[in-house]
Amino acid sequence: MTRMLVEGDGDERSVPILLQKTVGRRVELSCIDMGGKSNIVRLRNGFEHTVLRQQALGFVEFQVLLDGDVFFAPYANLHEEVKGMSERAKQLEQSHHLNVRIVWAVRNYESWLIGGIMKGARYCGLARINKPVPGDTQSSPDDPKEWLRERLLDGRYNPDVQLCLSLNINWTQASKRNNSLRIFVDGFY
Repeated sequence: MTRMLVEGDGDERSVPILLQKTVGRRVELSCIDMGGKSNIVRLRNGFEHTVLRQQALGFVEFQVLLDGDVFFAPYANLHEEVKGMSERAKQLEQSHHLNVRIVWAVRNYESWLIGGIMKGARYCGLARINKPVPGDTQSSPDDPKEWLRERLLDGRYNPDVQLCLSLNINWTQASKRNNSLRIFVDGFY
């Protein structure tokens, strides 16, 4: 079974649904809510600490899902964070005989969701979507969470909406509109 470290509650609840709908079978996976991206990338007690605790329980396959919209210390920019997280994962793999895969949602999980919303959609509290969504959700919109807020009847995007959208969107279309989603899903075949 793969243990996946995710940024928050919405991801913890939604990622298994995403994988079931895209891979077409139940994936042996359990998610760990890390309470925010900063808790994953920090140097002291970051993702390595959690991975090693999970290894002590017998797990050896890990994935870390990170949004590529913001960066946190100790990194000065997103490029440094991507490179640094990859290096840290490789180091952890080599020193503890584990499989650790860092996966990036570009821009973020919400950009994956937007890619699967079809024109005319009216579910999960969405106002009727009258215009097609962007063709490349890695490039646009700049702020996917805000894009969703503006299209929700009550303007509140939260983990329940994320879960509902994960259940209802067209994941085939979403993967056509976001390369990082395709990369993520391909890791489970």
